[in-house]
Amino acid sequence: MFDDADLIFEYTIKEAVEDGILVYLPKLIPGLSPRPFNYATTNLLRCGYIVDSEANIPALRGLISQACEIMRRNGKADWFYSGKIELPMIKSKKLCPCTSLRLYPNIFSA
Repeated sequence: MFDDADLIFEYTIKEAVEDGILVYLPKLIPGLSPRPFNYATTNLLRCGYIVDSEANIPALRGLISQACEIMRRNGKADWFYSGKIELPMIKSKKLCPCTSLRLYPNIFSA
């Protein structure tokens, strides 16, 4: 898929966690076993999956379920899945613009 070329920039998952871009989901969901996706972007989690600095466990479990359904519907992909998700209902005056989900190996992104 990619040509052999000089690497211009590298940004690891570890660096993204340290920078607050990604969150390790097993840290938020007690008893979560390894899944195809172990990290989520903070942008996605702000859409009702973390509310007032607390994990919304039912919503996170629903997110994982929806992501697995997207994978099942789309069949085996090498590195990318895409699909629409239903966001959790939250009491907020702000609208959350996240409605589509991009799935990369190990990461949820909105």
